[in-house]
Amino acid sequence: MRKEYKRVLIENFTYKFLQRVNGFSKTQKRCSIGLITFAKRIEPSEISVFVRLFPDPKREAFTVEVGWTCPSASPDVLQYGQPSASRKEFKRADFICRVGSLCGQDDRWWHVEPKLNPFTDDSVEYMKRSLEPVSPEQALSRIAPLVEDALDKIILFGLPYLDEYLRASDAGQ
Repeated sequence: MRKEYKRVLIENFTYKFLQRVNGFSKTQKRCSIGLITFAKRIEPSEISVFVRLFPDPKREAFTVEVGWTCPSASPDVLQYGQPSASRKEFKRADFICRVGSLCGQDDRWWHVEPKLNPFTDDSVEYMKRSLEPVSPEQALSRIAPLVEDALDKIILFGLPYLDEYLRASDAGQ
């Protein structure tokens, strides 16, 4: 993701997430692949539930993930999974999935700019557009609605899923 978009995405997502979701805080640990993690530690179990923002390093897009981890694991190295109807994943000490998989889409990405369609797009024009500078105002106008949609999906699907896990594991008691 272009640095102009990434900077606005992180700022906008962080501000709005912390404004709309209680109990989570942004972790300060830097991650090599650009993940931004918001975690909530559940006492006395010491399990952490988390939401991760993942800007795509190669495309103008991002996705969001939710999961949990025991105290000894790091949310940066967890294996992905698919939520099951029986919730068998609740027996695992660590788990992560894309928010899209909770709302009926296997791999949901929010695209800031449309992808190149090799059948209808002129690839030279597409490349020229991708090199044009983007002002902070333009970046915000493109990213803000996507962030709102992603936050709606987190609140409607991701947080209830994490709450369901906490109830099932007795960690939320």
